[in-house]
Amino acid sequence: MNFIQIKKLTVFMLLSASLFSCSSSAPLTINHYILDTDINAYTAPKPTDQNPEVSAKPPRVVLKQIRLAKYLQQSQLAILQTNQQIYYSQQNIWSESLEHAIARALVNDVNQNNNSYTLLTNNEPHAGKSDYQLTLQLDHFVATDKSEVILAGKYWLTQQGNLVQNAPFYFERTLTEDGFSHAVKQQRSLLKALAKHLQVSLQSMAN
Repeated sequence: MNFIQIKKLTVFMLLSASLFSCSSSAPLTINHYILDTDINAYTAPKPTDQNPEVSAKPPRVVLKQIRLAKYLQQSQLAILQTNQQIYYSQQNIWSESLEHAIARALVNDVNQNNNSYTLLTNNEPHAGKSDYQLTLQLDHFVATDKSEVILAGKYWLTQQGNLVQNAPFYFERTLTEDGFSHAVKQQRSLLKALAKHLQVSLQSMAN
C-alpha cells in the first residue's frame, strides 16, 4: 500500500464497495503482524533476573500500565490522515493486543545492557514487590499519509504513589518503502528509541 496515495486509495475503495458486495469474489487475504521478533532478550538474561532473591539486586520498576488512545485499541492497523481522519485496514491486523506487545517489547529493550535496575511487566511474579511504578500513555503510535510513523505520549514514574518523574515524548521515522510490513518495522524502531529515553530516566533515578 502506498501511504502517499492513501487518499486516492480510500476514495477508490468507497466507490467500488458496492461492486464488491454484489460479487462473489474470493475473500480478502488477511495479513497478521507481530510487533516484536527480537529474541536477544531471551537468549542472554541478566544474572539478577535469573535469581531475583539475591541480596545485591537492582531496584525493580514495574510497567504498571500502558494507556492507549481509543483509536489504537483496534486490531486493525491504522493510518492517520492529514484530514484528521483515521483509516483502518481490514486486511492488515495485529496478531495480539497492541498493549501487551508494546509492554513486552519495551521491557525487553530497556533491560538489555543494563544492570542498574530491572523493568518488569505487571504480570511477572515479583511485580508486586517493585520499588517504582511506570505508567505510559500512548496518544499516537501510527503510520501517517505523510510517509512517516510517529510515537507520542507521556510517562509517569512513581514510588509508593509519589511522583518521581514525568515527561512527554515524541519520536518519528520516515517511511522509505510502501506497505504495512515496512511501517511495522519502523514502529518497532520507535519503541527502541523510547526504550533508550526511558533508560536515561531510570538510570538517573537509580543513581
